[in-house]
Amino acid sequence: MIRRCLRYITIATFTSACLAGIAGADNGRGLIGEPLAYDFGCVGIDFDVFHVYSLINRGDVAVHIESVQPSCDCSSVIFTDSTLAPGDTATFRLQFNTKDYYGKMSRHVLVKSNDKRQPELEMYYFATVGQWMYRVKPEPASLFFLPGQPVKTVTLNNFDIDNLTIAEIDVADDFIMVEPVTKTANKGGSIQLKVTPQADLVAGTYKTNFRVSLDVPGAEQRLMISIPVKIVKY
Repeated sequence: MIRRCLRYITIATFTSACLAGIAGADNGRGLIGEPLAYDFGCVGIDFDVFHVYSLINRGDVAVHIESVQPSCDCSSVIFTDSTLAPGDTATFRLQFNTKDYYGKMSRHVLVKSNDKRQPELEMYYFATVGQWMYRVKPEPASLFFLPGQPVKTVTLNNFDIDNLTIAEIDVADDFIMVEPVTKTANKGGSIQLKVTPQADLVAGTYKTNFRVSLDVPGAEQRLMISIPVKIVKY
């Protein structure tokens, strides 16, 4: 069954409201999260995408983190620490599966701790699933590497925008490298990205993704596209 999240409320509006509420409670001390919200942007249906969040103890006493729990069964987290001394940082890796979604969606991860200032901290993630803004759809929409396939290319065809330009590339894990072959595309042109897995990966299956942020002339926000990557090594 397809879940239509938030009745297509805009991600920009929802993100601003979430961050304003959290920022109002942040006095610079105790446990804080970075980033408080992450937007995967446009992504295909039935894929896993990932992001690493940080938890930082800005207070002057140790903070015990009791749990890090996603708000739905579409997601899971891997948490690496439970007690943070003052100044310490811990990370958790979010895995979100897009299978049961279509359109704009919003979910959060709830961090519970003994921080007296803010014992419950919500950290958000957003995506636009199965829809491609401005008709900019990656070809292919995901990458699958088998042994003997050292490099693959992703193409972003630009049908409608006068000048589409890469602003940033955010790679979820360091076992892939993403390089732009072309950074800009006029209307009718295309942007190409070269994706290379690390050569020294040991045998196993690796899943990750990267997000491309693109400047669109006249648009208030960047166009963001996430591309899942799966690597199999024998």
